[in-house]
Amino acid sequence: MEKIKILGYEIDTELHSGRRGRTYRAIKSDGNEKVILKTLVEYPSARDVARIKKEYEVLKGIRSPGIVEILAMEIYNESPILVMKDTNGTSLAKLFKEKHFTLQEKLEIAIQLSEAIENIHHQEVIHLDIKPSNVIYNSEHKDLNVIDFGISTRLSRENPSITSPDKLEGTLAYLSPEQTGRMNRSIDYRADFYSLGITLYELFTGELPFYSQDSMEMVHFHIAVEAEQAYVKNSEVPQNISNIIYKLMSKKAEDRYQAGYGIRYDFQQCLELLHRGELYSQSIDLATRDVSERFQIPQKLYGRGKEIGKLLSSFDRISNGSSELMIVKGYSGIGKSALVNEVHKPIVEKRGYFISGKFDQFKRDIPYNAIILAFQDLARQLLTESESKIRHWKEKIGKAVGSNGQVIIDIIPELEFIIGKQPAVAKLGPTESQNRFNMVFKELVKVFTAKEHPLVLFIDDMQWADSASLKFTENILSDGEIEYLLFISSYRDNEVDVTHPLVSTLDLLKKSDCTIQTIKLTPLALSDINLLVSESLKREAQSTFSLSSLVLKKTNGNPFFASEFLKSLYENKFLNFVTNLGDWQWDEEKIESAGITDNVVELMSTKIQKLSQKTQKILQLASCIGNRFDLKTLAIVYQNTEDQTAVDFEEALQESIIQPIGDSYKYISEGKYEEIVYRFLHDRVQQAAYALILEEEKKIVHLTIGRHLLQKTNEEELEENVFNIVNHLNIAKELLEMEEEKIQLAKLNLLAAKKAKTSNAFSSALNLINVSYQILENSWQSNYESTYEIYLHKAECEYLNNQFEQAENIFDSILRNANNIEDKA
Repeated sequence: MEKIKILGYEIDTELHSGRRGRTYRAIKSDGNEKVILKTLVEYPSARDVARIKKEYEVLKGIRSPGIVEILAMEIYNESPILVMKDTNGTSLAKLFKEKHFTLQEKLEIAIQLSEAIENIHHQEVIHLDIKPSNVIYNSEHKDLNVIDFGISTRLSRENPSITSPDKLEGTLAYLSPEQTGRMNRSIDYRADFYSLGITLYELFTGELPFYSQDSMEMVHFHIAVEAEQAYVKNSEVPQNISNIIYKLMSKKAEDRYQAGYGIRYDFQQCLELLHRGELYSQSIDLATRDVSERFQIPQKLYGRGKEIGKLLSSFDRISNGSSELMIVKGYSGIGKSALVNEVHKPIVEKRGYFISGKFDQFKRDIPYNAIILAFQDLARQLLTESESKIRHWKEKIGKAVGSNGQVIIDIIPELEFIIGKQPAVAKLGPTESQNRFNMVFKELVKVFTAKEHPLVLFIDDMQWADSASLKFTENILSDGEIEYLLFISSYRDNEVDVTHPLVSTLDLLKKSDCTIQTIKLTPLALSDINLLVSESLKREAQSTFSLSSLVLKKTNGNPFFASEFLKSLYENKFLNFVTNLGDWQWDEEKIESAGITDNVVELMSTKIQKLSQKTQKILQLASCIGNRFDLKTLAIVYQNTEDQTAVDFEEALQESIIQPIGDSYKYISEGKYEEIVYRFLHDRVQQAAYALILEEEKKIVHLTIGRHLLQKTNEEELEENVFNIVNHLNIAKELLEMEEEKIQLAKLNLLAAKKAKTSNAFSSALNLINVSYQILENSWQSNYESTYEIYLHKAECEYLNNQFEQAENIFDSILRNANNIEDKA
């Protein structure tokens, strides 16, 4: 209290006290202005500080009915305090317990709250935490305001990451299905309508539609269980009102209302019927004024019913104790990842785990790249669980890997946070070392594949897999003891011929007892494209047939391209919403004559080139890093601070060219920049950004990136980051002029080769040591020690890759040039 008096406020009453902070009603000391003060606890977490600052940034300058008015943000003892206008209201959560609302009052609240959310969305903000405790209502003046914008976003879409239900942003009882991260859907403004539906359900019935003390069960309720209609739960609720609430609570965003005005209009109709005494006897047609001017392509899969059925049948079988490989193949953009993500819903019901990794065309010599990403994903999921569950996993993993835990940590360092420091492992010969690696990894996989929690492991873009990862796949899937595992492998079949290593791996698996299912995705038919177009434009199917034919002709039925083509028509004003008609209009002749490209990379390049020069530069750098990258690395290669990089990068997020993974991007001031991770919307977008770099400049860009990464990496972190550094420098090695820098690159490749060899990635190790060998070949006189070590490791790597003749030649060369008996021995 004393601290707040120093700021010049006199406390009247404490309104709320919680784990994160307190809220007070106060009066400004120099006048009679009543305010609300939102404070944090004495030692707040970095995220709580970031949240309150975020709320201030979102709300400052907004003066709109139904949105709390922020007056100032004060800083005291480095902790922010929000100063808000006091409307002398009380939260709906408190009023639910203290006051009995009449039906008219409930309808008036519903109308005002619908309008408030409409106004929030007009400010290009999605609230993401609509619930009774975040709605302040003054019963006397009938004044309603929505508060607490700490987790809101200004992006048009968010992509939640999978985390423990207890750690989800928002409040689980009011959370939309897509906010759980388990719906194969991104989050948009319609998530607020679902939360509004839950809030109004509670307002009109006096109860929540779903309740369980088991958080995973609550997630299952939201994504898969239809709520009991409000009029069934409470017979006093008129069916008209119940129908509105039921529509708001639809599992798919496309089935909810699409605009705040449409909700408000229907509630106003109910209020008019109530005044006429006809609310219980007359029915209304829902959503007659529910027209959105936003161009939204429905987030659902078109023309993939059979394929979804086949995928879910596979999951059903492995949930009963089997193990399967599901191969999903097709061209880029055909919808492989979108199809695979349909498995999320049944996973929740079975309390399973879904982990995924993706190979990158620019990181083919980084061993286990996608496998590492997948198990990092798993480690992050486990670390969001309760302390007792983390202890449980520590015990199970520790028992499974025994004294060989370091073998796993060398590849997936994040697991050290769960199982703790591990003893060094004994040095073994190549064959024994490989056997140990295979055995330990199999035991780790078995920990997570059980009846209580089946595992879905999805590895994307296998056409770019390294040989060690292919061997890992073969070892896991040919082990008859592993059950409750669905291993999904996707690849572009047009980039894989009979000589590709992936084909050999699949042939070996077919000869084993592994059960293999295959889904081949083909282009969409005209009927599917037409359904996509008609549902996007809220039109009858027959009225969009000719436009759909044009889309099919331009995109060859590729779903990603079709969606992007439609978006480009909208952005270039070939598709327009005519307000007075309440309908979408277009001119096919103009579209035809505009000469819009039928190449998706060109289309995405055009989109990127409309952005500012700063944003284009960052996107080009990001495309060199990979499909997925973190803010810390991006800032290093952009040569700027993380905060400024995020500001210059914002435009790419707003245009959905780049998507944040999870919600950490909102809390940049929290300082954990390596946890703020982004990905390109699609490989084709990354390809388009990379194509914008002039061919003669590409190596210069990679050289610059490699140098900056090396400069910013300290000695302790070097081994962990060496693959990324040499990946860039090797591309540009011809540009190195200084002998000192060439020798440094040779040593870095040696370090990377040793690390790859330790992980039994022998092919990658040979590729890396070959770079060192090319640089220091016959440098026995000028750089004896490094040359000796590189030759020795090259000989060993040749031998491990069954290149025995080459290995003998290198050994002979060492014996000829070694200058002492120990080295010869």
